Amino acid sequence: MKVYEGLVLLALQEETGNTKGSHLEYTIAAAIIAELLLLKRIRVNTDNKDKVEVLDNSPTGDTVMDEALQKMADRKRPDTIKNWVSHIAQISKLKHKVAEQLVADGIITSEEKKVLWIFSYKVYL
Repeated sequence: MKVYEGLVLLALQEETGNTKGSHLEYTIAAAIIAELLLLKRIRVNTDNKDKVEVLDNSPTGDTVMDEALQKMADRKRPDTIKNWVSHIAQISKLKHKVAEQLVADGIITSEEKKVLWIFSYKVYL
């Protein structure tokens, strides 16, 4: 299990199946960057104002990390970790993508719920 997956598990409420905590996306993004650093896919260039450089943008086999890594590789100019946390946190439905990975791994399950018999949403148990 990756660090960012563990963070989502910790944020899940057993009673409701929703995540609790403000700014969870930023925490997930920071953990994704930490994972990429540990895998030596990126590095922080201390000679260039702590800018992050992509060393290897080949697929990792993890869809969430691959999306973040590709976002970093596609950027024309390097940026700082602080800015990358903000950019990665803006990935559409980041929490749900991580939760779906946990569902695929058999760690949690997902359920479709309805509000007023019209709007549907997913909960993770």
